[in-house]
Amino acid sequence: MYPFLKLNDGTMIVYSNILKEASIEFMRIRAERWSVKHDDFDTLEFTLPNCEIQLSQGFTPPEKKFLVQRVKKFEKLLFQWAKEDEVKNMNESYHEKSLPEYLQKDIDLYVHGKETNDTMLDCYYCNLQATINEAEQEQDINSETAWYLREKYLGLRKSDNT
Repeated sequence: MYPFLKLNDGTMIVYSNILKEASIEFMRIRAERWSVKHDDFDTLEFTLPNCEIQLSQGFTPPEKKFLVQRVKKFEKLLFQWAKEDEVKNMNESYHEKSLPEYLQKDIDLYVHGKETNDTMLDCYYCNLQATINEAEQEQDINSETAWYLREKYLGLRKSDNT
């Protein structure tokens, strides 16, 4: 699920990838907010484009109608975003599949350093940059994958260095 909208009352609305059933494309929409009254989440799940409610808990009928109508206005955009997200996910899995062990080790070390605010993060950054360069030079990864990794982990873009 991908984030779409957060309403003023704290309701979060997310959308799924495009799904197919009997060659009909649809997506799931889920709206949730915390309810102190129920000590649980109010939940509404429905599909687009037909707006068929799959799950409803805690939202009043007028709230359900409002949520469905609000999301329905963005149907074309949500389907477009879902298609873009699918392509992006395919690209990510392609570039990070079967990386050399030494490169994966340095990526993991850098990510862990970022997550823990390690004082050696600048060293991990430089080491990862050098390891990506080495993997590219040794032809363990192609140039496209090298630039994908530089952008994702180091914040570098090809246009910045050419």
